[in-house]
Amino acid sequence: MQKKSKKIVFVAPGSASKGGITAVVQNYKKSDFWKNNHCFEFSSSIDEAGAFAKFAYLVFRYPAFIIMLLREQPNVVSLHTAHQNSFYRKFLYLILARVFGVRVILHIHPASFLDFYNDGNRIVRKLVRLAFRLSDRIVFLSENIRQGFSGLISDGRSFVLGNPVDIGEFTGWRQEWQKKPRQILYLGWIIQEKGVYDIVDALPKVLGEFPDAKVLFAGNKEVEKLSNYIGNRKLSSSAIVLGWIEGMERIELLRTSRALILPSYTEGVPNVLLEAMASRLPIITSAVGGIPGLLEHDHTGIFIEPGNTEQIAEAIKLLIADEAKCDSLSDAAYKEVVSKYSLEVIGRQLERLYEGY
Repeated sequence: MQKKSKKIVFVAPGSASKGGITAVVQNYKKSDFWKNNHCFEFSSSIDEAGAFAKFAYLVFRYPAFIIMLLREQPNVVSLHTAHQNSFYRKFLYLILARVFGVRVILHIHPASFLDFYNDGNRIVRKLVRLAFRLSDRIVFLSENIRQGFSGLISDGRSFVLGNPVDIGEFTGWRQEWQKKPRQILYLGWIIQEKGVYDIVDALPKVLGEFPDAKVLFAGNKEVEKLSNYIGNRKLSSSAIVLGWIEGMERIELLRTSRALILPSYTEGVPNVLLEAMASRLPIITSAVGGIPGLLEHDHTGIFIEPGNTEQIAEAIKLLIADEAKCDSLSDAAYKEVVSKYSLEVIGRQLERLYEGY
């Protein structure tokens, strides 16, 4: 039996949570890095419960964390955080880890964490600076996000690590799955910041040229609100809200749609874009957050301005009409994701990141 070289605890939302951080950690678990080290998860929050149960879970996880530190004695705690409440929760774990003399690597996931810091009050900014000082290493998803905090972190302690994607999970093809050349897919949280309502507003311009075009919205959050928005505009036959999907159904949608659209106003490095790249699905998205470091306009994806419904409509019409363009974009994006974001590539980067612990 192979000896485990390091003992690492990953503090992140529970494995049943519906979010990008959970997806990242679940992909870490498939890598050789996870297999070659003694890695395990510590759930910091849950989605599948009522408000009181969620609060009780959060409170009682802190003494459970202390017990885990004493029993397991990990070499390092890997904290995975978003902004706002996620950061405040992880900040307490950071303090506890340092009280017990355990090193900490802090993974910052959203690009909006920079806005959270810049727009925060004096207390918020002090907490972020203290978190950076107490962490041994700080990890960002893209270079431009890292540069935004360059003045707060001493040399040699900040790193860039992309999200991994399981290429094999999305490349398998089933004969009964057929491409639907006028089906456009949105996959993610259904909230205004993701541009979902802009897609609906752009749809009549698409239908004027392609009356049988359809947009599928798969995700959670404002499902009923979006459905009502679509119904009020009498677009229910062309814009369909599926709610949250996962597993094989998610993979089938990625493999059978014409294009994926994500016209977000703010992003980190969205997992759904990596999944679309691995699925050879052409992408329409906005050049925000870490996305310009992931995709190149007119080579591996099509960029639109957030909120620009005219550009959204034109991009959708272009990909519906031009199969050769779709093939060119998807082939280039697939090569990119294999070379930079596969489990093997990110696993090797994780080994270097945790080297010395």
